[in-house]
Amino acid sequence: MIVLLINPNRLRPRVPPIGLDYLNDSLVRQGHVVLLFDFGIQPPGKLINLIQTEDPDIIGISVRNLDDVNLVRKREFVTPIKKLILSVRRVSNAKVVLGGIGFSFMPHALMEETGADFGIVGDGESAFPRLLENLNTPGNVPGLLYKSNTGDVPVRQTEPFPCSVHELPVFQRSLVDYKKYRQKGGFFNIQTKRGCNHHCIYCPEPEITGRRIRTRPPESVIEELKILTSYGIRDRIFFVDSEFNIMRDHAHAVAEAIYDSGLQIRWCCSMTPANADLALLQMMKKAGCNMIIWSVDSASEKMLHRLGKGFSVSDMMNATQYCNAIDLPYCLVLLFGGPGESFRTIDESCRNLAGNRAGFIAVSAGIRIYPKTALYNISIEEHEISGATNLLYPVYYKHDRVKNDFLPYIGEKFLTLQNCVMHGRVPDGALQKEINRVYPVYNH
Repeated sequence: MIVLLINPNRLRPRVPPIGLDYLNDSLVRQGHVVLLFDFGIQPPGKLINLIQTEDPDIIGISVRNLDDVNLVRKREFVTPIKKLILSVRRVSNAKVVLGGIGFSFMPHALMEETGADFGIVGDGESAFPRLLENLNTPGNVPGLLYKSNTGDVPVRQTEPFPCSVHELPVFQRSLVDYKKYRQKGGFFNIQTKRGCNHHCIYCPEPEITGRRIRTRPPESVIEELKILTSYGIRDRIFFVDSEFNIMRDHAHAVAEAIYDSGLQIRWCCSMTPANADLALLQMMKKAGCNMIIWSVDSASEKMLHRLGKGFSVSDMMNATQYCNAIDLPYCLVLLFGGPGESFRTIDESCRNLAGNRAGFIAVSAGIRIYPKTALYNISIEEHEISGATNLLYPVYYKHDRVKNDFLPYIGEKFLTLQNCVMHGRVPDGALQKEINRVYPVYNH
């Protein structure tokens, strides 16, 4: 079969569609011809011509984001996906398959809204090839949603079956045009594990990827890194695990393997202060890590507890002090507006971050509500939403309170600090420049 995979994501900074690149290997091994149309680096207007020329048998669309998760702008991407599918259907009879982490957040709702033929929840490396073998018997495919014979109501026949990333072969990274991503100053992603065992109240990812952490062998990660370096990629490599040190010993083993391999690369990752220690950070720096993104959300003890972060303010302080001690650059990510947020907790965060040496602090306000999260249950109990609320389009906890009261106050308190950037209140291009300032493009 001819399979056309589409990446509709155009957000900046540019991020290659790693899920599609990983999926490509499974499809090629099965003997399919795989094409990619990438909105991140290609003019959207050329898609229809490609479809008419190549006449694909099936079209897969990756949904990375349902919206920009930004209370200020509230840009939603469901409508563009609907329009994309309509455009595809005008020139092709190919079946349309949706997948990706964004799709898995609300699969039934997105299927109904877009009219796609199939949807894959969770890992696609085993499910998508199996779908191509069972187009007439979709009930045999784990984690698949499809239209019933009696109507357009999507049915999930079976539960998702997470693949064992330990058993997957080395991903060849042969689908994406990495040269163009380098020209656009993008980041280059790689994954060392899947799953998340944390309990952040707003995040649906553990329900999708699983609470059991599935790790890749460090030697497999090294082989994939060697493939990326063969494309000239030696910096701005980003480990896209939920958090790199969610399994501390595995993170250390990966960093040690990078160091032992002799690969001269520069890379960054998101981390939690919960599993951070000086020995791990030292090994990471030796291995070429040159930026840590600490996903802290708050520097208020009360809010860390309410958000389910699993670490304390002192843990955060220790983590940043370790970075300061070994001269390892870092950034902090803050998220205001959760249950219990007040002017007092905002003040507490500001005080606790005074004098920090972060490259920059990314500040957001407003927490998006997703089904199957603790925040969803809280929002129901507090009558913020009801069971009938359509969450496919962005709904934020305490929207009016956050927008009218907290946002101006946060701007007043935090934006006086030179190293703060308020996400959503600056254009994407300005945010890209700020990222490039603290994390320059070395290999261009």
